[in-house]
Amino acid sequence: MSTPHPNRALSVQELEDRRKAAGRLFDKGKTAYFVAKRFAVSTATAREWKERWARGTLAAQPQGPHSKLTKAQEKEIVSAILAGPEKAGYRTQLWTLSRITELIRKTQAVSYKPRSAWHLLRRLGFSCQRPERRVR
Repeated sequence: MSTPHPNRALSVQELEDRRKAAGRLFDKGKTAYFVAKRFAVSTATAREWKERWARGTLAAQPQGPHSKLTKAQEKEIVSAILAGPEKAGYRTQLWTLSRITELIRKTQAVSYKPRSAWHLLRRLGFSCQRPERRVR
């Protein structure tokens, strides 16, 4: 992940690099208190890092929850969205979150709430678009 999470000051890779640097200090005999002061973390966090360094598990873990859809299912959803709402059985050329969640439920047998469907759409590269108003 190249950009940090909005609620996080450092990226996942930078956090991993920081933990590994702390692990090298533990190898040199430094205490958890020293590492905590050096990296501005709590001593409890430094002790956890020390335990994880001993186990060899300081590498970054996958972030966030797992997707309900497989990559193949996601590709099918993208294809269905790009084909248009009329092809999916709607009368107008307008995708809404409720229509998207219904499409996912019908085609993939997976239920999403509109908010979660929005996160899925963002991850798949879609953005919010407003229809252009036309004079009748």
